[in-house]
Amino acid sequence: MQSWGFGVEQDDFVRDVLGEFDDRLKRGASIESATQAVLVQFADAVDDADDGPLLWLALARAQWSYGAASADVLAKVRADFAAEAGLERWAEEGPMVLAKRRERLARFVAEFERPNPKPRPFPKLVVRKPIFAPGDCLAVRLNDGRFGAALVLAVDHSRPEYGRTLIGVLNYLGDTVPDVAVYRRREWLILTHHNWDGRAEISWYGAHGFRAHRQRFTVLAQIDITESDPSDSTIYDNWG
Repeated sequence: MQSWGFGVEQDDFVRDVLGEFDDRLKRGASIESATQAVLVQFADAVDDADDGPLLWLALARAQWSYGAASADVLAKVRADFAAEAGLERWAEEGPMVLAKRRERLARFVAEFERPNPKPRPFPKLVVRKPIFAPGDCLAVRLNDGRFGAALVLAVDHSRPEYGRTLIGVLNYLGDTVPDVAVYRRREWLILTHHNWDGRAEISWYGAHGFRAHRQRFTVLAQIDITESDPSDSTIYDNWG
């Protein structure tokens, strides 16, 4: 299961749908156009035995939260509930689990049958730009007062709320800020502890959380980024 509880919103897929719906509203979409965009985005889920019913439940929740669920979405939710669609995987967990899920689902569906007394205002887009620029040579003050070194390799602002910065940590530890030659050598810090197995310390960093640590970072210089430099990573890290 992709769920961590009996509630409808305690599900990874439902959270993805709700997040996509909110993202569309932030970009100026109406409830109707956001709904259509979500249906296009998650078209593969419409006919899925598990995710299909969840898709309509998520859309009903999203619409109702901002005013009222549309008649066609409510019709799908009612039909799925009457047919007990999407409960097969819960039945596999045993009768007690199934009964608990069915009870939570009934309450969830019943909520949409009356107008929302306190509709939420449309969410606003909060722009979070990448913190640094490619080629920035960062001196990083560590907890013991010494300095490390890191090189900004790339930035990505394709999602305005989630600007991110790709940073490679260099194999430097000293009592003074590093010389520019340290950055030009590109000697990446290699992780060998636990299960890292020799991976270079190159990760994406989001804008969130930087403020608490900004005094640790100093841009010493800027150098050119080359085609041979790393341009992506599957790892996301935090500024701390």
